[in-house]
Amino acid sequence: MTLSLTRYFKISLLGLVVLLAGCHHQPTATDNLEAPAVISEMSKHGIIEQPKQWSALVKQTNHGKNVKTVRELSAILQQGNQHSFATDSPKELEQLNYPSISNVSGHQVLNVPTFFSADSKKTNKYQRQLRKLLKTVSHQQTIILNFAHNQGGDYYPMIAGLAAIIPKGVL
Repeated sequence: MTLSLTRYFKISLLGLVVLLAGCHHQPTATDNLEAPAVISEMSKHGIIEQPKQWSALVKQTNHGKNVKTVRELSAILQQGNQHSFATDSPKELEQLNYPSISNVSGHQVLNVPTFFSADSKKTNKYQRQLRKLLKTVSHQQTIILNFAHNQGGDYYPMIAGLAAIIPKGVL
């Protein structure tokens, strides 16, 4: 997957979050749910895993006009692509896992975990911690980065934290 594709997913996800951030009702009918616009964007720009089934689902929901709750919209988006969803609040998406160092068979391993937060202080903390830990292991002949438990999230703080070891122009 290229950086531009990953960036697209982040922008799409944040767009959905922003679009739905004002919807704070229980999972009953939501007044300001813009499901038709979200489904339209997913149809135009999303990576649809099963296009025929997605097309049938779009028709079945009257292009999103029959969708009444955020939970319903989220289930529909996940049928289009398992990595897509909708939420009432960016806080629900928050994954606060900070970098750490593990000692494995005498080697220091820099763990780069999944991270997502809409809070800039938490994002900056992740970047600072990753940079600090990178300096800690930078004396090693080989730097070992562990992405085993990183399922995605916001890649900007990760890139910013690892910038010192990313060759210019290569990501």
